[in-house]
Amino acid sequence: MANCSEEELHVDGKTVADIMAKYTERLKYLEHMKVIELLWNKKVIDHEEYVSIQKTENMDRRLFLQEKLPKKGDTAFQKFLECLNEINQKILAKEMRRDCMDNQEEDTRSAFKQLEKEKDLETRNKEMEKELALEKRQKVELESRIRKLEEEPKKLVHEETEREKRKLAKDLKENKEIEELRLELSNVRTMEMKAKDLEKQLEESRYEVEKLQLELRTLKKKAKDLEEQLKEEQNANRGIVRDKRTHFSNVLRYMANSKSYWIDILTADHGVTKKYFTVGYR
Repeated sequence: MANCSEEELHVDGKTVADIMAKYTERLKYLEHMKVIELLWNKKVIDHEEYVSIQKTENMDRRLFLQEKLPKKGDTAFQKFLECLNEINQKILAKEMRRDCMDNQEEDTRSAFKQLEKEKDLETRNKEMEKELALEKRQKVELESRIRKLEEEPKKLVHEETEREKRKLAKDLKENKEIEELRLELSNVRTMEMKAKDLEKQLEESRYEVEKLQLELRTLKKKAKDLEEQLKEEQNANRGIVRDKRTHFSNVLRYMANSKSYWIDILTADHGVTKKYFTVGYR
């Protein structure tokens, strides 16, 4: 960058190199050794450089000026212009100064633009930093929110699990009570069925008892009839026995008077059977 004024000129090496390159053709016609000698007197170049350049051709001396001046500091170009004025190259010195001023203005504008860009960049950087800080805060808040959201389902799951456990315990208890009631109901139904079976058996037993009672009454009646019949037969048999005894007594008396005879025997059915007996005497 160049900083120029009428009295003093400070030019950076890049600007010096650009101006020296622009005026290459016109620099060919300078008295190079006079310029180099003046630069040596003004202590722009040292003694060794001054001695070594004397042994070269004009073209090499011009290249020497174009190569060395940009490296000799900000005041080297000002002293080079003074040397041009001293060897009556005032027009060239003036034009090179004007180009330096133009470069300064252009550099100033460029610098101003660069400064504006830097300010814009700085402003944008600050805005980006603010946005980045905001994004970081939002990220932290989002991460915190995510952790809360991640913890919330766990909490909800835990609470839901506890509720489910309590509900399950309650359901198990109710199911147990229901099973007990079902068992009692089943027992009641079984007892009802048994009671119905017993009632049925009782009805059947009553029927059997009535039937047996009827049979018993019938048997008693038959027994009574048989008893009466037996008594009648016994009475009849007693009469028959008496008749037989009387008959046998008569037979025996008759036998006592004869040797053989027929005996009418009264059978059990009140019939008469004739038997022939022979009685012998000793």
